[in-house]
Amino acid sequence: MTESSDGIASSPESYLERFQVLLYLEDSISQLLEYKDDNPKVNVIKFMNEYFQSVKNGTHVMFREFEFINATLHNRKSFIKLFWKCFQQVGKKGDLLTIQEYHSLICLLCSDFPFELVQKTARRSKVLHQPHYMQSRCKQHSNTPCPMPPL
Repeated sequence: MTESSDGIASSPESYLERFQVLLYLEDSISQLLEYKDDNPKVNVIKFMNEYFQSVKNGTHVMFREFEFINATLHNRKSFIKLFWKCFQQVGKKGDLLTIQEYHSLICLLCSDFPFELVQKTARRSKVLHQPHYMQSRCKQHSNTPCPMPPL
């Protein structure tokens, strides 16, 4: 038995499942094999260290497919932080972006990010933060500016 960060005892198996360690091990090996094709003299230990440092730092989701980003809570949080870090200056002057513009920015980091998810997020943001705006101006496929709060 091991003790987790919240003080709860857990088995090694539950620890691996809870933190989805196997997913990251599989991904690291997949990334290593892909990298090794172009760089046969790769230092495996250095590569694995850099991979897990990127997971720890949250940069491992940059330019990855949506399926990987959506696979874990850590990946989703990392992607939101990465998006904010990359585009924090956008809209600083009060400019509003359309849903399509937000989606275009997101696609610079994840090319297959679903438009529908951005659309749902925008709608929820409008409902939570400006209900009168949602009722009077927004339609399903609107090009109206989307006042999304900072991520």
